[in-house]
Amino acid sequence: MSFLEDLNPAADRTILELFDGQAIESFYSFLREKNDIGGFFSKGDFERIADRHLYESLAYVARIMSLKGVSRETKILDAGSGPGLPGYLFTCLKEPPYVTLLDSSRRRLSLLEEFHRSLPPERLQRLKGRVRFQYARAEESKGDYDIVTARALIPFPFNAILLRHLLKGQMALATGPSPVTPESEKLLQQFGLMVEESCPLAELDFIGERHLLLLRKKNRTSTLQPVPWKTIQGLRAASEK
Repeated sequence: MSFLEDLNPAADRTILELFDGQAIESFYSFLREKNDIGGFFSKGDFERIADRHLYESLAYVARIMSLKGVSRETKILDAGSGPGLPGYLFTCLKEPPYVTLLDSSRRRLSLLEEFHRSLPPERLQRLKGRVRFQYARAEESKGDYDIVTARALIPFPFNAILLRHLLKGQMALATGPSPVTPESEKLLQQFGLMVEESCPLAELDFIGERHLLLLRKKNRTSTLQPVPWKTIQGLRAASEK
């Protein structure tokens, strides 16, 4: 089955106009064919890849690309990229930006890198210099990105705190129902961050409530240092008491 055949009829297909259809179909085949080896999705989720994972991620990428100032020259980091959701979908755009796919686990990301290297020569040439695979823990990673995104990393607001040192412009975090609370905003402020907007994604209502959280540094000119993983673990433990 193809992606379009598997996609729920309720999905707004106008989103797909931003993307190279052949590239999406090829990536969809990769996700299905390599799922057992990579452990991308649970058994229960396997038949929902088209809607729950691929289309949902396409919607996030489309919304990010619609943000003011985002263009082909934008430098994007996708943290905890795994099999490439949502990060690899930036390469499937008709006008792809620069994207770095970050994950500490080689099991999933190396399969994606292998798939990427097997692309037709003309597409590889088109993406030359625009895609980078980085195997590292987020808190140990270095860089300065216009957009930092994450979909399935750790819960909010701890994902934002974990990634804060990589941020130059905006952070765009994929969530279900908006998790922003007075407590989470207060914690973010302690770590130099602020929520700009929580954007509901109505095009994903047929799946469930979804939001894109947009964050910035409180002081846009400040340099934020990495937060140790033990500190983040402590913050999460304290929040669960």
